[in-house]
Amino acid sequence: MILKKADNTNLNDIIKIYEEAFPFIERKPFDVMLNNSDNMEILAIEDKKTLGLVISAVYKDIVLVDYLAVDKNERG
Repeated sequence: MILKKADNTNLNDIIKIYEEAFPFIERKPFDVMLNNSDNMEILAIEDKKTLGLVISAVYKDIVLVDYLAVDKNERG
């Protein structure tokens, strides 16, 4: 498994996992997180396909894991 920055090859998978894993009321607007690359980092968990995501907020040397999710078909 690898952890890599989200890009055009996996972004649709990440959005799908994000929307399935978290209720609407708990989600931040994805485009706001995506466009805030100075403070937010969107990472894909991959192993030949996108298995999950990590979305973190970064401030100086502090990192907060804001969202962590695994594709519902890959859990267990």
